[in-house]
Amino acid sequence: MWPYAVFALCDREVPVNQAQKRTSDREAYTARIVFKSRGRILFLPVTDIRWIAAEENYVRICTDRETHLLRQTMTGLEQKLDPQMFLRVHRSAIVNLQFVKEVRTESQGDFVVHLVNGHKLSMSRSYHSRLGNLLTRSSVRVA
Repeated sequence: MWPYAVFALCDREVPVNQAQKRTSDREAYTARIVFKSRGRILFLPVTDIRWIAAEENYVRICTDRETHLLRQTMTGLEQKLDPQMFLRVHRSAIVNLQFVKEVRTESQGDFVVHLVNGHKLSMSRSYHSRLGNLLTRSSVRVA
């Protein structure tokens, strides 16, 4: 059996008003992922996703209770997810910002993302700048 993901995206007209445009842009991102797994079709809300890891030509989607292996690229999946909710922290990892507890600098200058469930993910230096951009957008100052 072959696991796969099917993404349903909303087709919306682009509004003239800037505030409406931001709302429309958010609606353009997928709200749930539909895929076949172990003989059943699942409708997984993206809010349930804790983190996503690359495994060769597949991605492993991790939730609180289970994981799912889908034939999808990280880049393709990242483009379908809301960047206000998800952040790519490594070429092989995307995290749901709702479940991030903290980002720490380790002894060798490496960065580690700590999730609320205790799981740790490496954050590469090149993706660390994205975190700075996110902080700038949300008007949070880093000491």
